[in-house]
Amino acid sequence: FNLKIAGQIPEYTNKLRIGVLKEETVLRDILNKGVLTITPAEMEHISNKHVSIKAQTGIDYSLVYKILAASLLIIGAAIYWNRRLAKFNAKISALQKETKEALYQVATLLNNSTNGFLSFGKNLLVDKEYSTECERMLGMDISGKPISSLLCGHDADLGHKLEANLLRILECEDDFKSEILISLLPKTYKIGVLTLAAKYKPLENGSMMLVLTDITEELALGEQIAKEQSKLRFVVGVFREKEDVQNLIGDFRLFLSSKNKEGLNKSIHTFKGLFSQFDFYFLPKELHKLENSLSNKTVFDELDVQILEKALEADMQTLHEIAGFDVLGTKEKLCINKEELNRLESNLETLSLQDIKTSLQHFRYRPFRELLGQYPGYT
Repeated sequence: FNLKIAGQIPEYTNKLRIGVLKEETVLRDILNKGVLTITPAEMEHISNKHVSIKAQTGIDYSLVYKILAASLLIIGAAIYWNRRLAKFNAKISALQKETKEALYQVATLLNNSTNGFLSFGKNLLVDKEYSTECERMLGMDISGKPISSLLCGHDADLGHKLEANLLRILECEDDFKSEILISLLPKTYKIGVLTLAAKYKPLENGSMMLVLTDITEELALGEQIAKEQSKLRFVVGVFREKEDVQNLIGDFRLFLSSKNKEGLNKSIHTFKGLFSQFDFYFLPKELHKLENSLSNKTVFDELDVQILEKALEADMQTLHEIAGFDVLGTKEKLCINKEELNRLESNLETLSLQDIKTSLQHFRYRPFRELLGQYPGYT
């Protein structure tokens, strides 16, 4: 036993005894007689030799030192671990701060972009994070909204087709097949008065990113440019075939004033094709409308005549505004250099209206120096 005696109970004497069975009375008497023959000196010698008791009443400094060393080791380890943990937490805080700043910068860039960025998963519901431009384009908070209802509105058939195709793409594991399916998705969506171009990008997490671009103004500008180019082609065509255009307009006005409208549909179709050939802008459109409306009748009333006359007048006004004079109002013939006319026609897309007007006036008016050059003997 690893026992240590720290002290002795006061007034307590340790007395040695020999135990025997109660029935062994003879043995007991013999042992008692033997014990009585032992002297006190012999008794003390026997106790010190066989029942040695050491009472340790002082401080065991070795144990204290061991406990102190163990405590210092534990405290040192705790301090070291706490410092290491503090450095680790500082690194985590710094990384979290950098990540937060990076996310803020990305969000700022996306929110200040003219494009709308959003994403959705296989549930086809818009994720919580999206750029603010999406709300302007789609007119609402789109978080958790079905992507099909946002893009297709009340067109249920188109919405169902879009959902089916998007699910096929999101569940497709073949990248090549996925790209083919994406190419079949709608490229533009009409949202109210806006026209939005759409680009689709599958993400690594199984979702899809949709990038929306407002191309309403771009389309309007393209239509305006096409309209201006059509006007310029119209003017150049009139200058090139002035006499034919004059004859065509004369025949058309004679047709409008005629009481006999036999072969009405055929005549309107013919005039529509001829005026379109010379790039008239307003009149062919009205002739096309009239041709569709006359499918069930053989004559047209005075209102139809007025509409066609106004359309012809609008084209003539356009010609006058660009050329600067009444090109078809006189039978005067203009002699125009074919190379100059071809050069003007090839540069229609780059020249401004003022440049076209100046060039056309140059065709009509010849420099005085050039006129005098025809008479070298008098100048």
